[in-house]
Amino acid sequence: MTDYYKLLNIDPSASTEEIQAAIKKTRRLWNSRSNNPNADIRAEAEQNIRDIAEAEKILLDSGERAQYDVALSQKGNSTPTPSSNQQSNDDDSWIDQADYYRRRGDYYSLISLTQSVVNAQPQNYLAWYVLGDAHYNQENHSEAERCLRQSVRLNPNDMAYESLGFMYLDHDRFYDAYECFAKAMELDPDTASYKFMAAETLRLMNKLDEALSLVEKAYKQDPNVGSAKAIYFSCLRDLIYNAVSYNRSSGRHIIINKRQLDFVKQYLPKLSTMVIRDRNDHVKVENELRQMVIAAETTHGLFSKPGYQKNYEMANADTRSTGLH
Repeated sequence: MTDYYKLLNIDPSASTEEIQAAIKKTRRLWNSRSNNPNADIRAEAEQNIRDIAEAEKILLDSGERAQYDVALSQKGNSTPTPSSNQQSNDDDSWIDQADYYRRRGDYYSLISLTQSVVNAQPQNYLAWYVLGDAHYNQENHSEAERCLRQSVRLNPNDMAYESLGFMYLDHDRFYDAYECFAKAMELDPDTASYKFMAAETLRLMNKLDEALSLVEKAYKQDPNVGSAKAIYFSCLRDLIYNAVSYNRSSGRHIIINKRQLDFVKQYLPKLSTMVIRDRNDHVKVENELRQMVIAAETTHGLFSKPGYQKNYEMANADTRSTGLH
């Protein structure tokens, strides 16, 4: 029986909001690993993604959760523990034991195990990576950074750079995050998820042209990455909104010239193909942009003045200073 609380690294008394936040964070972590070139990591990620979906179904339903909690409390300690001959750190036997702890979500035991490995094998970059990743899952970010940095010092590897990238994103350290995803991308150009995360980081840095260029390459390489459409959509959305004008007093975007209108019409069809239809925020953006185009193209008055010209005449100097000119 899977312990969903351990999987999500939350307390069994967690609130609905805490569960939702943990699901989002944990799903993002394992989605990023679902395309890892290491078959064992991919398999682990795929299993965890399935378990997260089941956890979401059960823990966010009060009736299902109550039944699950009863079953979990009655579960015996029948799960086998690693045998003593598995606990030797003299070779790679620790990897199976680490995988055992990781699948159970037992990061405390995983940290204890891998700490003993790095004490015995201080040049073992893989153990440093697993230790750092375990600390990251426990939100001990300072220790995670130290261990992951040690891993890449010993042997530059895409897995440690990826974990560092996500950790820096959590702290809005966008430049550092981009550097790490770019390193992972350089070390393993065949994994498109690194390109997607680098593009997402560029978007957050407001380097929108670079972000779009990179996300287009990543999508062409592998459109089936879990977050592919969402990241592509976000890059296109921000690029379009950055191109049109913004009225700060009303909090609305408007089109005030022909160049802005042409720009939106150029990119809106592509954005529409990236809309995830069951996401209300995506549908809302698409509808808003379509209405902006209609308003900008609609003519007014005796001289058939286009809407964007009317918007320009009504806009103040602050609004006119934004967007494409």
